[in-house]
Amino acid sequence: MLEDMFTRIENAQTDFINLVVDQFKFTPEEATKILAVYKKMKIAKLVVAMGRYDIVHGAYWDKEVMQRALEMKQ
Repeated sequence: MLEDMFTRIENAQTDFINLVVDQFKFTPEEATKILAVYKKMKIAKLVVAMGRYDIVHGAYWDKEVMQRALEMKQ
C-alpha cells in the first residue's frame, strides 16, 4: 500500500515535469525547479490519491509566471 502511494507521488512529479517541458518548452531541469518553487510557495498541491499535482489557480499555468519562478532564489 505504501509502495503504491510512493509510486503515485513519483508519477505526479514526472507528469508535472513532462507537461511543463512539452507545453512550455522548458528543460527538464527548469521544470524540476519550477515544481520545487511551486511546492514551496504552495501553488502546486499534491493529490496523492490521484497521483498528480493540482495548481491552485490557472494563472500559474503560464510561461511568463513559470519564467519568474525560475528567477526566484531558493
